[in-house]
Amino acid sequence: MSHAWLRCSAPRVSGLLVLLGLLLLGHAAQAATAAAKPAVKAAAAPYTFEAMPAWVDEIPAAELQNPPVASAPLQVLLSDDQVRLDEKGGEEHFRRIVRRAQTTAGLEQAAQWELEFDPSYQRLALHRLVVWRGAQRLDRLHGVQFKVLQRETQLERQMYDGRLTISAVLEDIRVGDRVELAFSVRGANPVFAGRFADTDWSVSIRGPLALMRYRLLSPVQRDIRYRADPQRHEITEQVKAGWRDLQVRRREVPMFAWDPDQPPAEVLGDMLQFSEYANWADVGRWAEQLFRGGAAGQDTPELKAQSQALVGDTPAASVAKVLDFVQNDVRYFGTEIGANTHQPASPAVVLRQRFGDCKDKVALMTALLRLQGIDATPLLVSTLHRGGALDLLPGPLAFNHAIIRVALDKQPLVLDPTRSQQRGPLAERETVGMGRALPAVADAVALTLPTAAGVLRMDIQDTLSFRSLAEDPELESVWTYHGEYADWARAFFSGERIEEARKQQNSDYARQYPGAEPVGELVLEEVPDHDALRLRMRFHLPKYLRLVEDKQLVGELGMVGLYSTLRLPDQAPRTKGLRLAALGSYRQQVTVLYPEDVFTQPQQQQRDDGDRFTALHTSQQLTARRAELRAELLVREQDVPAGEWAAHRDALNKLWPRLGNSLSIGVLSPAAVEQLKPQLARYEDELKRGKVKPRTSEQVSAAVKLMVLDKALAGDRLPPTARGQLLMRRAIQLDNLDHALEAERSLTQALALLPDDPEVLAAAAVNASQRRDDAQAIALADRGLAQQPGDVHLHMLRARALYETGRFEEARGDVLEALKQAMGDQATYARLWLALLTKRLGGDVNAALKSQPGSPATTWPQPILETLLGQRTEAEARSAAAKPSDQALGQQCELAYFLGEWQLLDGQREAARRLFQQSVDTGVTEFTEFQLARRQLDRLKAGG
Repeated sequence: MSHAWLRCSAPRVSGLLVLLGLLLLGHAAQAATAAAKPAVKAAAAPYTFEAMPAWVDEIPAAELQNPPVASAPLQVLLSDDQVRLDEKGGEEHFRRIVRRAQTTAGLEQAAQWELEFDPSYQRLALHRLVVWRGAQRLDRLHGVQFKVLQRETQLERQMYDGRLTISAVLEDIRVGDRVELAFSVRGANPVFAGRFADTDWSVSIRGPLALMRYRLLSPVQRDIRYRADPQRHEITEQVKAGWRDLQVRRREVPMFAWDPDQPPAEVLGDMLQFSEYANWADVGRWAEQLFRGGAAGQDTPELKAQSQALVGDTPAASVAKVLDFVQNDVRYFGTEIGANTHQPASPAVVLRQRFGDCKDKVALMTALLRLQGIDATPLLVSTLHRGGALDLLPGPLAFNHAIIRVALDKQPLVLDPTRSQQRGPLAERETVGMGRALPAVADAVALTLPTAAGVLRMDIQDTLSFRSLAEDPELESVWTYHGEYADWARAFFSGERIEEARKQQNSDYARQYPGAEPVGELVLEEVPDHDALRLRMRFHLPKYLRLVEDKQLVGELGMVGLYSTLRLPDQAPRTKGLRLAALGSYRQQVTVLYPEDVFTQPQQQQRDDGDRFTALHTSQQLTARRAELRAELLVREQDVPAGEWAAHRDALNKLWPRLGNSLSIGVLSPAAVEQLKPQLARYEDELKRGKVKPRTSEQVSAAVKLMVLDKALAGDRLPPTARGQLLMRRAIQLDNLDHALEAERSLTQALALLPDDPEVLAAAAVNASQRRDDAQAIALADRGLAQQPGDVHLHMLRARALYETGRFEEARGDVLEALKQAMGDQATYARLWLALLTKRLGGDVNAALKSQPGSPATTWPQPILETLLGQRTEAEARSAAAKPSDQALGQQCELAYFLGEWQLLDGQREAARRLFQQSVDTGVTEFTEFQLARRQLDRLKAGG
């Protein structure tokens, strides 16, 4: 059964390119979809009821009752195709199918049947329609209504094939029923002039298949070649009474599942090929007759006049004019009835009707050029198998498309007259990447067509610009599609999927730049004098620069287009190969423009990565106010075999980091750094001379950090989020140095910029407690916990503020919540507060602590807790607090506070006062316990 020449699907690409590739499921011309409609009334039904043909070799029904087959809603117990050829080129195709509904989900497919045929040369005979219910045989052939539909399912691909569909829906089909249909289609497509060519598949898309058979019965004098994978099929052949009986069987076949990411060659093992053509030269002779037969004697005055009107100043100009005319003035539409599946219409007819499919357009273009004295040859190609088509069994069905080769100044060009979206100079409109082609000439030899290796497919320029570092940047992205990709883009963006494309692009950029906001509309523009289309987009990048370690503003950059091109379907092991994006070159450059000097030294580096399938060259160049990242991806081989999948995946995983980068900018400009150096030097000198006497290294660090933060905050480099974070950091250093009121002013500014940031709210709560505004501390902790429920630090902050206000039961609840998440020394501090609160509330401290999960820590502050519980002496605790020496003051401050609080709870006010004074005498103002001890001393002095 022959197949028409159709356009192929696009190469596998991702992101927006996937959407563009959908266009290649049909032609670029806008399609009109036709609903199913009744066929034109005929004098008689286009089918007959007949007995089973005598030549058919029938597999007994008993063998199909319970054959081995995988479980599924619908099972195909038998798919039996038998073909009988006669001596004169006649064909009869018999088909018998048995399906079983194993569950209710399979009932619809078991009950609904559709048969297609071409009434221009085929006749349909129905032999059997039976439902087997157990051993009961229910004949439905004459009880069901067969509807005749002329559906024209190819209209959406701009083809009219005239095929009829016979549809039947059976009633009363039950789970477990076996439904059997047998029919014949008689007639051979006249385009093959009595020679046989067929392809079939030993799989089923409806369900797992128990037994598949293809039988070919032919006179021995007809030399029918065949090809079937012997690893998957049982092949038998015998000759009897002048007939050759070839049978191909396959058993227990899983349901076929199409993988869009696999190379087409992966399914060839399921394909059966039959051909009466001796070799490709034989196929070329057949094709030559098709194209010559359509043109013979058809040089009409109209055709000659049109050819003359397209004569250019040079042969190349003439070819360009003819190509433009056939691509754009002759719309794509194919009439694929009977011999016209492969026979081109006469060029004069195509010119008059101003439509045609690929073969019609090729025939017209060939005729127009011939009348100008320019030699042109039709070429047969496969958009699916590409060069692999000529590795198939020689026959007409290896091809699904026709293009043209023009001899021009001894530099032949391969052109496709169906590509109506092409623009630009002739040299850029050559068809590349089709692999090999068969010329439609007698004794043809396969031609190697221009390769796509290295051909530029896509060029992306992303430019990220700052008006000032304190403001969010804007990103302009310009995607330029070249050649075939430009054709697809033109068709796509002129269609209804423009909104879909916009969403896809926005999604891709939002993935690289979180929060990216589109600005304005997509802008499309042709690139003058090139077959290229340019797409412009703009984005606003909120909160692009993020603060890292209070020193650097960091922005992430990425090659969005190359990520999409290289994206893998998944990382799981594959049993099938993988089809990559189309062969060629994909380029992207990301440029960042700064409003001031950010890099003190120019830098340049480059690297090469990849494997035999893909190669990536990356380079980076930094100057004072500009950063450039460039990458070129070369897809060198399109299909990755299954055995090399893991190695290719690993190569890509190593390659991914090269497609992105982080650029860091100091929060201080080079000038500010120079201004800060004398200030830091003076402080260092004051430390050496003892003019300033901090008690701890943390206080020294806080003083230095304040100088740096003040200088950064005085500059204009900080975006709002970073400014808010640095204001918070400044407040923390001020609190560490016991400057709570000044810290409050910084925190007020930070909260104005980051009102819901849990970290800022926590810092403000600490400051409020230090200023002894416990109500505000509680309110701020509440806000923080609303943003970040379960945060240990915020629960403990609120617990201490509640403790200070005498709300001990509520404070205990916060401590218990903190203990659910706390770990290590954080958990031990929470247990200390649980002990204090339990004692305050008159509870059993040991029981309360034992009720908490987890083992007690052995390091600090565990000695404090053990001292409170009487498990070690105060002297032992003080000895533990003195080690290590660099932490001694802080540990002594904590020990004295908790011992003082414990003594106070026991009513020992004087002992408590002495301990609180010891805590304050440490001078570690950065410790919470210092502030709490000082507060308790003030209360005791006031008589509280």
